[in-house]
Amino acid sequence: MRKSLLFILLLCISIGVAWAQKKQVTVTGVVIAADDKEPVVAASVTCVEFPSHGVLTDVNGKFTLRLPAEAKTLKVSSIGYLPQTVAITGQELKITSY
Repeated sequence: MRKSLLFILLLCISIGVAWAQKKQVTVTGVVIAADDKEPVVAASVTCVEFPSHGVLTDVNGKFTLRLPAEAKTLKVSSIGYLPQTVAITGQELKITSY
Protein backbone atom coordinates (compact mmCIF):
# COMPACT_ATOMS: atom_id res chain seq x y z
CA MET A 1 0.00 0.00 0.00
CA ARG A 2 2.72 2.41 0.97
CA LYS A 3 4.78 1.64 -2.15
CA SER A 4 1.72 2.18 -4.36
CA LEU A 5 1.01 5.53 -2.76
CA LEU A 6 4.63 6.60 -3.15
CA PHE A 7 4.62 5.50 -6.80
CA ILE A 8 1.45 7.50 -7.56
CA LEU A 9 2.87 10.56 -5.81
CA LEU A 10 6.12 10.40 -7.81
CA LEU A 11 4.19 9.86 -11.03
CA CYS A 12 2.06 12.97 -10.39
CA ILE A 13 5.14 15.05 -9.61
CA SER A 14 6.89 13.84 -12.78
CA ILE A 15 3.90 14.70 -14.95
CA GLY A 16 3.63 18.14 -13.33
CA VAL A 17 7.30 18.90 -13.97
CA ALA A 18 7.08 17.76 -17.60
CA TRP A 19 3.96 19.86 -18.16
CA ALA A 20 5.53 22.95 -16.59
CA GLN A 21 8.51 22.69 -18.92
CA LYS A 22 6.37 22.68 -22.07
CA LYS A 23 7.99 25.11 -24.51
CA GLN A 24 6.22 28.42 -25.02
CA VAL A 25 6.88 31.51 -27.11
CA THR A 26 5.99 35.14 -26.47
CA VAL A 27 4.39 36.97 -29.37
CA THR A 28 4.21 40.77 -29.29
CA GLY A 29 2.92 43.29 -31.76
CA VAL A 30 0.85 46.33 -32.56
CA VAL A 31 -2.35 46.75 -34.58
CA ILE A 32 -2.57 49.96 -36.64
CA ALA A 33 -5.48 51.30 -38.71
CA ALA A 34 -4.63 51.59 -42.41
CA ASP A 35 -6.54 54.82 -43.06
CA ASP A 36 -5.23 57.10 -40.29
CA LYS A 37 -2.23 55.14 -38.93
CA GLU A 38 -3.73 55.27 -35.41
CA PRO A 39 -3.63 52.28 -33.02
CA VAL A 40 -6.66 50.00 -33.00
CA VAL A 41 -7.87 49.78 -29.39
CA ALA A 42 -9.49 46.53 -28.13
CA ALA A 43 -8.81 44.51 -31.27
CA SER A 44 -9.11 40.78 -30.62
CA VAL A 45 -5.91 38.81 -31.22
CA THR A 46 -6.29 35.02 -30.95
CA CYS A 47 -4.21 32.01 -31.94
CA VAL A 48 -5.76 29.98 -34.77
CA GLU A 49 -4.27 26.67 -33.56
CA PHE A 50 -5.12 27.34 -29.88
CA PRO A 51 -8.35 29.41 -29.85
CA SER A 52 -8.45 29.60 -26.05
CA HIS A 53 -5.31 31.78 -26.15
CA GLY A 54 -6.15 35.37 -26.97
CA VAL A 55 -5.95 38.98 -25.81
CA LEU A 56 -7.26 42.44 -26.63
CA THR A 57 -4.97 45.25 -27.72
CA ASP A 58 -4.34 48.07 -25.24
CA VAL A 59 -4.86 51.84 -25.79
CA ASN A 60 -1.66 51.92 -27.86
CA GLY A 61 -2.77 49.01 -30.07
CA LYS A 62 -0.13 46.71 -28.50
CA PHE A 63 -0.56 43.10 -27.43
CA THR A 64 1.50 40.30 -25.85
CA LEU A 65 0.61 36.61 -25.99
CA ARG A 66 2.31 33.56 -24.47
CA LEU A 67 1.62 30.63 -26.76
CA PRO A 68 2.75 27.02 -27.16
CA ALA A 69 5.72 26.70 -29.53
CA GLU A 70 3.48 24.91 -32.08
CA ALA A 71 1.47 28.11 -32.68
CA LYS A 72 1.91 29.42 -36.23
CA THR A 73 -0.95 31.83 -36.97
CA LEU A 74 -2.88 34.68 -35.32
CA LYS A 75 -6.36 35.95 -36.16
CA VAL A 76 -6.92 39.69 -35.67
CA SER A 77 -10.40 41.22 -35.71
CA SER A 78 -12.10 44.40 -34.56
CA ILE A 79 -15.42 46.14 -35.17
CA GLY A 80 -15.21 48.23 -38.31
CA TYR A 81 -12.20 46.35 -39.73
CA LEU A 82 -11.86 43.22 -41.85
CA PRO A 83 -10.66 40.16 -39.92
CA GLN A 84 -7.26 38.92 -41.02
CA THR A 85 -4.87 36.07 -40.42
CA VAL A 86 -1.18 36.76 -39.75
CA ALA A 87 1.77 34.35 -39.55
CA ILE A 88 3.86 34.34 -36.38
CA THR A 89 7.40 35.31 -37.39
CA GLY A 90 9.28 35.33 -34.10
CA GLN A 91 9.72 39.11 -34.29
CA GLU A 92 7.42 41.91 -33.15
CA LEU A 93 4.44 42.07 -35.50
CA LYS A 94 3.07 45.25 -37.05
CA ILE A 95 -0.42 44.49 -38.29
CA THR A 96 -2.30 46.97 -40.48
CA SER A 97 -6.10 46.69 -40.27
CA TYR A 98 -8.33 47.67 -43.19
